[in-house]
Amino acid sequence: MNIFKIFSAIFFLALISPGCKNDDPPCDYSNSEFQTLYQSLISSGYTDATSYDTEIHEYTFTLSENKEVCEIGYQSQPGIKSTPYIIEISDDQANSLIYSDSHVFSSNETSYVEPTSPIFLQAGISYTIRRIQTHWDGNIGNVIGRLARKDSMNFPYTNGIVTITGANFYQNGGPLVDMGIPYIDLIFK
Repeated sequence: MNIFKIFSAIFFLALISPGCKNDDPPCDYSNSEFQTLYQSLISSGYTDATSYDTEIHEYTFTLSENKEVCEIGYQSQPGIKSTPYIIEISDDQANSLIYSDSHVFSSNETSYVEPTSPIFLQAGISYTIRRIQTHWDGNIGNVIGRLARKDSMNFPYTNGIVTITGANFYQNGGPLVDMGIPYIDLIFK
């Protein structure tokens, strides 16, 4: 019985002791730089719309600090709620794709997914994030997405470490260049 008590005490202490700490900040999607930028546009008269029936919605951006992407946020359309979107991030200066994978998002609200491989972004480099939806179940209206828009967009837009330098909506429609900012949220750690 004493051995059981000793083992239980050691086990309990191991559970509550700090041990090895992970110093990585948590991935918190409650208030990202992108969300703050988007909301400031809406507050200043831009329209929070769900529009642009093109298969690809993308924006180009730079960061002022090196960061790792820990989550990507998007909202699906109800008509294709279980259909994956392809999310891509490209390094525009190296002309190379650094991330591409399929993800399913909620159709009720913006939902977040973890990248399937690490995405490290460097300060001062131009990147493009795009969401691609080519499986729209025979209804091109299923490819619309949430975006902030105004008749006269004035790129670049900056908040915190993020500067959005342009946007494009194309493929099976468009192109609509710099006509809005698609709501594709990036969460950094």
